[in-house]
Amino acid sequence: MYRLDARGNVDLAHLNDSEEKVASVLQILKERLRTFTPNKLKITLDGQDLSGQYILLEVMNISYVGPNLCLAPHAHPGDGLLDIVFVSADEQDRLSMCLADSIDGKLARPALTVRKGQRLQIEWDGFTVHIDDEVWPDNASAFPLSPNLIDITVKRHALQFLVSP
Repeated sequence: MYRLDARGNVDLAHLNDSEEKVASVLQILKERLRTFTPNKLKITLDGQDLSGQYILLEVMNISYVGPNLCLAPHAHPGDGLLDIVFVSADEQDRLSMCLADSIDGKLARPALTVRKGQRLQIEWDGFTVHIDDEVWPDNASAFPLSPNLIDITVKRHALQFLVSP
């Protein structure tokens, strides 16, 4: 998704309508999905080894990502759990169908593998990741590109809102 930044993408820069941009991004993702090479990832979720070859790994606490794409339909931001979407090479067709439904304006309810947990650890060896709409590390990053651990946790009730009666 980091390659689809409208600021540097000729295919998107000329579009003014947000719905056209979303449809174009979804179409580009669908086309690129066919040739995408899975990444071998070492992953642990709440102590369980889920390592494997993945086309997509998305860590969420809401249902939608990027261009209004519903990947985790049962995600709830207040449940104190992360929703991690795993798309293996074997599930590539499911993601393609989800993208096609979204392009056609259908409410996509993907049958992707989603696991819930509180702590996700990924062994990181320098590959580019997408964090809150930003590419990391960026080209100017001085962060060492050697094996490190990405450790993502969620804490139940970490944020509370006070509302007057």
